[in-house]
Amino acid sequence: MAEVNASGATPSLRSLAEARATAKTMLAEKTLGKIVPTHTAFEDARKQFLEDCTTRLRPLTIKLYTFHLSKLSFGRRNIADIQPKEILKALKPFKPSMKEHSHRIWRTFFTWCHRQHIIDRSPNGRLEPPPLGKARERVLSDEELGKVYKASLQATSAFHRLVYLLVRTGQRVGEISRLEWQMIASDRITLPGEITKNKRTHTFPISRKPTRR
Repeated sequence: MAEVNASGATPSLRSLAEARATAKTMLAEKTLGKIVPTHTAFEDARKQFLEDCTTRLRPLTIKLYTFHLSKLSFGRRNIADIQPKEILKALKPFKPSMKEHSHRIWRTFFTWCHRQHIIDRSPNGRLEPPPLGKARERVLSDEELGKVYKASLQATSAFHRLVYLLVRTGQRVGEISRLEWQMIASDRITLPGEITKNKRTHTFPISRKPTRR
């Protein structure tokens, strides 16, 4: 039975064959990377990515993503034109720890772009992750911690108060910086899963404020 187009007319076998051939050619070219997606400027894609992140990630994570993505200076260039060698060049001057963090965050960004159909392939896709930097073994001595704690007791700024709480509770800065009154009881603090690293509610005891001497 002959096919019928939208107008009710029966298209010729030749036109159908040509259409199928064109479709096959386009599919093959896309597979080979010859068809470039619609132009999207790098900075526009970056803005869309960060806006999407604000709906599901913590402010501290957004700040970290913003910082590392600012190290890529592609401006109004089509993001689909960015090549792996350009990513390697951008990573080259960084120190090991910075290089590892930037590579990981850039990979997350380009993977998001791929899933949003902004690019056909990620320039980070086949790059080997940079080696991890040496773990930091330096910790404050008891004497150094005592000096920090004593300075925090002056409480002349929000930073002093934050350091004081970190020393007293031993918790993460990302958690303590998001404390709210309803989380604090007379003898304990309960951190909800929304702000803890492992996404689980965490309760720990607190003691009375020390008497200043």
